[in-house]
Amino acid sequence: MRRPVLLVGLLVVLISMLFVGNAALAKPATGNNSISAQKCQKGGYALLAKSTSPDVKFTSETACTSFAAGGGTIVPFVPSTATPTITNTPVPPTDTPVPPTDTPVPTATPGPCLGLTQGYWKFNTDHWPASHPTTQTLQAVFDVPDQMLLDDTTLLEVLNLAITGRPEVALLREAVAALLNAATPGMSYALTEEQVIDQVNTALAGGATAMQTLTVTLDGYNNAGCPTFPFV
Repeated sequence: MRRPVLLVGLLVVLISMLFVGNAALAKPATGNNSISAQKCQKGGYALLAKSTSPDVKFTSETACTSFAAGGGTIVPFVPSTATPTITNTPVPPTDTPVPPTDTPVPTATPGPCLGLTQGYWKFNTDHWPASHPTTQTLQAVFDVPDQMLLDDTTLLEVLNLAITGRPEVALLREAVAALLNAATPGMSYALTEEQVIDQVNTALAGGATAMQTLTVTLDGYNNAGCPTFPFV
């Protein structure tokens, strides 16, 4: 009768061991419940990540279930929101030459030659008009009173005379420049030769005040300017 008892006892032991083994195999994952671990299956791991690294998803089902079984917390995968670093690719320089422009620059047209000073005519005797050479005397052109003692003085010589205290010399120096300006072809002088001669003769006969007044007038005409200097 003892053999059946032993068999019954052995059977009880085997049943107990089988129950304990199945219980161990059925142990749920710690930290995550079995439902979380099941999410790793059938490709679900691709949408899951560790709670410590939510922006790094699992790469395999095994890694996912192992982490859940070890007590790790599984959370939904959240992509990183970090701003990507933008690298500026340098643009190679172009060697295409820029063609030059051939647009001509307009040049201003010079104005007329209105008058040159006595100083110009004094130092540019080669520009004197042929009708009035440097050797021509004052008396050959103007009606110079005899008491002035200038009858035989040439047109060039009077330009070198001192004018201090001598209004007639000051006038005749400006008169010579005015005469040459008026006689030069192409010059747009304010007076003609005849006008210059007539006005000078009148002033010489009229006294100091008349001579001084005409000297100032002729000096203004002679300083009118000549953009195309030298004129000839």
